[in-house]
Amino acid sequence: MNKKIPGNANLYRIDGDAFYSLKRYQEAIERYSEAIKIFPNDYRVYDKKADDFNNLKRYLEAIECYEEIIKLEPNKTDFYYKKGYALNKLGRYQEALEIYDEAIKINIYDSRCYNEKGNTLYTLQRYEEAIECYDQSIKNDPYKSKFYNDKGNILYTLERYQEAIQCYDEAIKNEPNNPLHFCSRARVFNNLRQEEAALQDFNMAYNLREENQLNGVWLEMNETFLKKISISLMMD
Repeated sequence: MNKKIPGNANLYRIDGDAFYSLKRYQEAIERYSEAIKIFPNDYRVYDKKADDFNNLKRYLEAIECYEEIIKLEPNKTDFYYKKGYALNKLGRYQEALEIYDEAIKINIYDSRCYNEKGNTLYTLQRYEEAIECYDQSIKNDPYKSKFYNDKGNILYTLERYQEAIQCYDEAIKNEPNNPLHFCSRARVFNNLRQEEAALQDFNMAYNLREENQLNGVWLEMNETFLKKISISLMMD
C-alpha cells in the first residue's frame, strides 16, 4: 500500500485487533468500521472486519466486506476464496462456484480455489467434476494433505475404496500427525472388512488426538465404532 495510514485509523485498527483477540467480535467490528471511515482504502481492515462477521456467523455482511476488498484489490485471489467460503455457508453454491472460477481465471495455480470448488461440487453431488478439481489442486500443490483427504472422502462416497486409501496414504505421508487422516482411512478399511487395519488406524488417531484437539469431537463420535471393531477382533 503506497498511502500512509492516518494515525487515528491505525489506532482504531489496533483497538479492533485487541478486541478480536479477546473474541469480542462486535466491538472489534465497531473499531474497524471507524478505521474504514477515516481511511476507506485499507483492504486489510475490511478483511479483519469480515473475519469478525464470520465468527458471528453473519456471512452476508462478511460477503459485503469481501466485495469491497475485491474492488480495491481485484487480483488478490485470497479474497475470492474467502467470499466463496461465506457463500457456501449461506448455501449459495452456484455463486460460490462462480467466484472460484473468477479466482482461477486470475490465478490458474490457486490450489485452494480449485479444492474449495471441488468441495462445493461435492455438496451438489457433481462428483466427477469435483474429482477433476481435486486433481488440479493436487497438481498445483502436491504436498497439501487436505487436498488428498478431501479427494479421498469423495472416493469413499463413491465406494471406490482402493483409490480412497491411496489418497489417505498420501495425506498421511504429508501430514503424519493429523488424526483425521487415520480416521478417514479406518472407515475405508472397516467397509472392506479389514478390521485389524481399521483398528490400527483408529488407535493411531486416538494416540495423536492430544496433539490436534481440533478433531477431538470427531474422534469421540467414533469411540463406539472403535469398540465395535475391538469386539469383532476378540470374537475371531
